[in-house]
Amino acid sequence: MEFKTKALYNSATNLAEEDAQVYGGNITLLDLQSAARFYPILIQLAKQQKTVTYGELCRLTHEQYSDWVHINSIIPVRCGRILGVIGQFMQERNLPFLQALVLNQTKQDSCGDGIEQVMNTAIARQEVFDFNWENISDSFDLYIEQTEELVTRPKKKAQPLMSWDEAHKLMFSYYKKHKASLPRQISEYRDALTRLIQNGKSAEEVFEILIAQHSLTTR
Repeated sequence: MEFKTKALYNSATNLAEEDAQVYGGNITLLDLQSAARFYPILIQLAKQQKTVTYGELCRLTHEQYSDWVHINSIIPVRCGRILGVIGQFMQERNLPFLQALVLNQTKQDSCGDGIEQVMNTAIARQEVFDFNWENISDSFDLYIEQTEELVTRPKKKAQPLMSWDEAHKLMFSYYKKHKASLPRQISEYRDALTRLIQNGKSAEEVFEILIAQHSLTTR
């Protein structure tokens, strides 16, 4: 029977989207590499039905991966975003949320404000303890490998909103119409004006921007 969590307050919650809002950005390569080291430790804890604090998880990771070049990046303050990577994997694979095993140092019945807002961590923790982890094929390494490819793949440059010729026509039309009131030197910035129009600015806006940017004086 396929596992289905009852821990999320809203079954439609997408942890990837939640994490992006909380941490203000996308997953980094270091996040993925760190998660790859947390994961086997959490699996072992799940089998033993044990919890750890953020500090203890860092200590265990340092002990097991002391020769890793980035081991000093494993500190409690970074644990949330690293565990977020694992949480996204668990949600995609319909598995219990392993991050519920990691508790605050000072408030040891809590996993932290962020995760507590989206799930009942006590239920999530019990689901982890009740689950048979022996039957899970470890596909986390493959997930990390595939996600690393996405993270490191060069991003395509955004396409301009209009062609150079169209933008140039708008720029030149505005220039001709307002030439008498524009600074003489503005003609030196034709290409910059055109590029800004290409990317969505109005002709009036781009002339104002360039004039202010270069402190140009009117005729």
